[in-house]
Amino acid sequence: MKRILATGALLASSLLLVGAAASDTPEEVVKTIVADQERNAGLRSYTFDLHVNILVHTFPEVRFHLDGVGSYERPEHVVIHFTHVPWFGKGFEKVDMAAFDPRSWPEQYTIEVHHHDGDTTELSMRDRKKSPLKEARATIDAHTGVKQMVWEYDYGGRIQVDVTPQQIDGFALPAKEDAEITMPHVHATAHAEFTNYRVVADAADNGP
Repeated sequence: MKRILATGALLASSLLLVGAAASDTPEEVVKTIVADQERNAGLRSYTFDLHVNILVHTFPEVRFHLDGVGSYERPEHVVIHFTHVPWFGKGFEKVDMAAFDPRSWPEQYTIEVHHHDGDTTELSMRDRKKSPLKEARATIDAHTGVKQMVWEYDYGGRIQVDVTPQQIDGFALPAKEDAEITMPHVHATAHAEFTNYRVVADAADNGP
């Protein structure tokens, strides 16, 4: 019962957050976001290790490696603290992953359903404030969550991140992420591995 109540409270909070963020968010979009939150509703917190290899396709090629630890605690976003960064990454050791959390999108974007096919929904998003972003697209699987994010910019830039999920204690969490970054005069690719998950779930309680 306690777990059911906690799940209901989380879903209600998600619905209120989405609705309060933007009253013009279509109902179908709200349902998609709330359903995504319901997927891992019993997940209280988790931590993980992160290892990232980045290749800058210049001549000569430049390769570098990042190590970090990530954490999530409901209802916050995932935060990553990099423990090893190259010299030019100093000052960017902490990264908030809100960009991959559907709850944060209605406040930043106007959103519409671009395509729906079975358990997969693709959302088209545009910045509410004027910016170089032409369009962002998010593909969400009903069972595993965000599987792809794409950002396209007026100046020709494009970033695509593909997410490979895994099951950890019954919850769908990222196993790998592959990114391709194309900007004027710059092309880079990155591969991230998520390991050593430590998950805390709401306790199952069938009592009153």
